[in-house]
Amino acid sequence: MSHQITWESRGSIIECSGLFDIGELQEANGILHGHEGFDRHTYQIWDLLNADMSTISEEDMLEPSAMDDVASMSTPRMKIALVVNDDYAVKLCESYSKSIGEFNSKWECQLFDSMGDARQWARS
Repeated sequence: MSHQITWESRGSIIECSGLFDIGELQEANGILHGHEGFDRHTYQIWDLLNADMSTISEEDMLEPSAMDDVASMSTPRMKIALVVNDDYAVKLCESYSKSIGEFNSKWECQLFDSMGDARQWARS
């Protein structure tokens, strides 16, 4: 497993490391959506700084975007903070952010290069 989820009262922090493929991403997303407190959560902070996302394509990012769009119907208030600094991972995360916007999701998504900035935004 290349992800670890820390549950907080209003959200979650997902730390990803090593090879992080689309299957791992979908698995983590499914765990988040299935959590008993998910409907009360207002943020997700994805720490992708140590993740190798090289096997994921921009097209692959449509899957989590669609899954999150469906989840946004029952949990309309959610901030997604994506912490990345690798150029390719930034490109993938921008693709995800664009896709949820095209799905007209009410969720907010922003990219950050530090956990501190991401935490401050997500918890505000």
